[in-house]
Amino acid sequence: MPRRYLGGVFGNTIGSDIDKSDVTGVFSLSQQNYMISEGGWAGLDNYFGDGSDGSLSTTGNNTFTVQNKNGSYDGDMVVKQYTALTVNAGHTITPDQPCRGMIIYVKGDCVVNGKISMTARGAAADPTVAGGSDNAAVPTAGIQYGIKMTGGTDTLSMAGGVPFSGCGNAAKNAVSNQISGTGSNYTVHTIPRSNNNGANRPVVSNNDVKEDPADIRGGNAQYGTSACGGGGAGGQAYEQTDGQGGAGGNSTCFTGGSGGGGAAGGGAAPSGHRGSNASSNGGIGGQGGGHYESSSRPKGTGGAGNPGGADGSPGTNGNNDAGDGTGGLLFLIVRGNLTIGSSGSIQANGTRGGDSSANTDNSSMGGGSGGGHVMIMCGGQINGGSISAGNYVGQAGNAISNPDVWGVREYMIQAWGGRGGKNNHNAACPQQDLYTGTSLTRQGGAGGKGLISIYTGNLL
Repeated sequence: MPRRYLGGVFGNTIGSDIDKSDVTGVFSLSQQNYMISEGGWAGLDNYFGDGSDGSLSTTGNNTFTVQNKNGSYDGDMVVKQYTALTVNAGHTITPDQPCRGMIIYVKGDCVVNGKISMTARGAAADPTVAGGSDNAAVPTAGIQYGIKMTGGTDTLSMAGGVPFSGCGNAAKNAVSNQISGTGSNYTVHTIPRSNNNGANRPVVSNNDVKEDPADIRGGNAQYGTSACGGGGAGGQAYEQTDGQGGAGGNSTCFTGGSGGGGAAGGGAAPSGHRGSNASSNGGIGGQGGGHYESSSRPKGTGGAGNPGGADGSPGTNGNNDAGDGTGGLLFLIVRGNLTIGSSGSIQANGTRGGDSSANTDNSSMGGGSGGGHVMIMCGGQINGGSISAGNYVGQAGNAISNPDVWGVREYMIQAWGGRGGKNNHNAACPQQDLYTGTSLTRQGGAGGKGLISIYTGNLL
């Protein structure tokens, strides 16, 4: 029906195509009920922010300051509320350190030719313990966001932002504006609080047997069970038991899991050659094993995490370069159309395990950290409808780069884990895809892929 202009009780004049949530306070309750129920309102029930951050077209990188920082790897969820957003080519918007997530509202259109990133920004935080500026634990059900859309039968109260407890006061205050649901045309997006998807320590049949890379990759996310990928385990060194890499860490609602440490080689390896397990809840990556049998030989390297794990000691050839960071949590809530260009990416990737400069030997390298979680809610179309609603494991949309020798590449929307650490010995670490390779290896395990959840096309 045609757009109409209606005067409110406070002298406001607004069009009938604004969102229904914006009617409150402008018209009396009887006017609100009449104008919505009689079909004259063309807007949406869902909340797309208040536009308090204005319109942003980037002129360079934008780094958002995390509030309520708790050390270098934790802090409140970042909240931004734009009227329109354009991230231009070559620019990245991201928090200034790991935190409990980032939620970006856009009341108009969003264009991404650069990057919106929660790569390496997952929080090192236990969601079962009170934290954030709201001093609360994440609810047992996990972080939940209700969406008014056709066909859904879920029920959730968004009052007070309680489903975002543990994320900080700014996030709770923002999401409290989202409409609640009582079982009709309402869907609840759930991010489980804790998961069990870190890779176990490698297990081989005898000394000098390398590991199947599939056995030490972190677990991929799966909707309803996990949203972020598990950490990869450290690789297998020479000795069957005392050459085991450390286990990868489990993911949480805030982060992909950290990577386990690689082991040092040697045929008479003591237990100190083993790589250490990754810390839980997106904490420090596992430390590499030391080469106690011969300090002039290569050590195991560290796994990715917050921070990356140290290489072992004693030993040689470690670079101490395990990635700092795990994949984080990202919400993008867009009222208009979302356009992702050929160089644009919305991402929450993990980081790689530590590399070694060794050209020979039988030591192993650390695991990569798991990918994070991206949730997109779009009232318009995404790339003209070519990217549709659904749950995607790891990536959605087109690839925007070519793969390197390990298969690492970028996609328009992505939540990959980091690759495992490697050395320069092609027999020990044959070049292969981090997720599909099958050659036995001493390389660390890749972090698991995170989940990408897209809601578009049937929002109310």
